[in-house]
Amino acid sequence: MAVAKSAIIIDRSDVVNLVGNDKYQDDLGVWHDRKEKRQIYVSVKNAGQSEWYQANQSGLRAGYTFTCFAPDYNGEEIVEYKDKLYEIYRTYQLQDDLLELHTKVIKGLDYE
Repeated sequence: MAVAKSAIIIDRSDVVNLVGNDKYQDDLGVWHDRKEKRQIYVSVKNAGQSEWYQANQSGLRAGYTFTCFAPDYNGEEIVEYKDKLYEIYRTYQLQDDLLELHTKVIKGLDYE
């Protein structure tokens, strides 16, 4: 008798911007970096107590954990949420199509 996996159901009603680097070549053949933003739908939760404590011990400030549809994530390094920037320091595959993005608070980053 086969046992079905229990499905994780999340509310992906929040919108964040993922910020990544893109390289392009100009007319003279010189390569440049540019920041690209794109929106995805996520579920947002605060960092857990253990994660917050460990981050604090390392001199970091834990941010949020964003859960998204795995194919929506393409290795970006920054999440913009409610006009604040968070660096993705770890990802965790939940089930087939869900991915957690664990973030820390970053200050003074200018990507415009």
